[in-house]
Amino acid sequence: EASCDGTKWQRAFEAVLKAILRDYSDQDDKVRDGMASGMRKLFERPYEAELGALRAGRASGGAAGPLSTEDAQRVVFFPRLSDMQFYAEALALETPEATKRREKLMKIKLVSVFYTLHRRDGSLVDRFMHCGGLQALVELLADDNPVVQSEAVELLMETLSPHMQLGRNASSARQAHLHHQIWLCLRSAAFWRNLARIVADPAERFPRAHENSVRILAGAVGWLRPEEDQVPEAVAPPDVSEAAAALQAYLDSGAAMRPDIRGVTEDLLEELREVPRVCADPLEPQ
Repeated sequence: EASCDGTKWQRAFEAVLKAILRDYSDQDDKVRDGMASGMRKLFERPYEAELGALRAGRASGGAAGPLSTEDAQRVVFFPRLSDMQFYAEALALETPEATKRREKLMKIKLVSVFYTLHRRDGSLVDRFMHCGGLQALVELLADDNPVVQSEAVELLMETLSPHMQLGRNASSARQAHLHHQIWLCLRSAAFWRNLARIVADPAERFPRAHENSVRILAGAVGWLRPEEDQVPEAVAPPDVSEAAAALQAYLDSGAAMRPDIRGVTEDLLEELREVPRVCADPLEPQ
């Protein structure tokens, strides 16, 4: 295997790896060693060609060819704010196994790094959202890997939750753009379809899959609801009927659920059956 001992990021990487592994101190040695090995391999071979292709595809006249190893290492482990565009684009890639295996592996690795490391940096998360990262996470909800699905659900909850609580009162153009990204995410067909399919699956593919998906859907309905003095859009979020059917199936399944989750699920189902009212795009003039 190629060695990257000579790169300028080597010492910083060792410190980052120690920080990541601290979160795995309660795991058995096999899991911990597997994480360490995977991160080292990613550092040594940080998908220079695939990241270069993303950069080249952004605009005509963009730089062609792979990133240097050091630049790719920076993007993966020590990103600038502007590097969050790589994450948003990579996580949204369509990666069929037969034709895009390298891209699929890169996507899984970047999800893991974002989940274990970059989610702790509020500035990086904020820029990720501005770059369209929420819709990338929504696409990951349909991944065939339950670990990736679980991480996407948790990241969606973490990124959306503060905004669900604060509402849509934007104090700046930048915040209005962030709310626009949230609006695009919550109005997308993939958001309702992918969460509905997780809820409708009788088997929980990952811990708290049903409960967390219900909470995200309930938060979306509340955030999209227009203020009393606002005229709502005439069109409801797409695929609400599929989500309603999934909630009914979940309630009828006999699955064990806490009383509060049952209550949230029943209230949400009632709202979806009545066709929820939806606010206008936050970037539209009021």
